[in-house]
Amino acid sequence: MAQQVLGYGAVVTGVEGNVFSWMPGGASDSYEVTLEGPKGEGRLAVTSHHSTFGSPKLDSAILTGPDGRRYDLLKHQQLPGDGTARPDTSI
Repeated sequence: MAQQVLGYGAVVTGVEGNVFSWMPGGASDSYEVTLEGPKGEGRLAVTSHHSTFGSPKLDSAILTGPDGRRYDLLKHQQLPGDGTARPDTSI
């Protein structure tokens, strides 16, 4: 889906935010990266969690494309909205 939105060969161009939270028994991460491809620039907001000895589990991965439209990469679907409003990039 990211290739459809940004074009083939999109790459990570920066990290805009990264939050890590840890407590006994588990941890969570949130981060936002910028991506760039032939069709333009996008932003990917990701959240995940994991237990002390477990591997990370993705909770959400929301891509905002160059036109402002938002896509849920875990559910492989476009989110409601026409892309004309300022996208919510909070994570």
